Amino acid sequence: MRNICIDQLRTFERSRSEELEDQGVDAFCNDDVKELADRAKQIIATLPLREREVLHLRDCEQMEFCDIVEIVGISEAAARMACSRARQKVKDELVKFMNYGL
Repeated sequence: MRNICIDQLRTFERSRSEELEDQGVDAFCNDDVKELADRAKQIIATLPLREREVLHLRDCEQMEFCDIVEIVGISEAAARMACSRARQKVKDELVKFMNYGL
């Protein structure tokens, strides 16, 4: 009985996630989330090219640092540092925006 219930829950979760994919994320986001996402895109656009590139490859493309090193042409330590700095800058600016609305 337990396994049947688990199977039914998993089937429901799969069908629900497929519905969300079909309708798109925007249908389920409120205005605050959309505004925050737009602000994050603006902040990322202001980052230096290397930081923006490494951040995109790591977080959006889900690449490993060894692959990023080959693409960007920097050392692994430099790639890790660029990614860390980019994340910190985005975080700091989003916190400012959320606290002060600037």
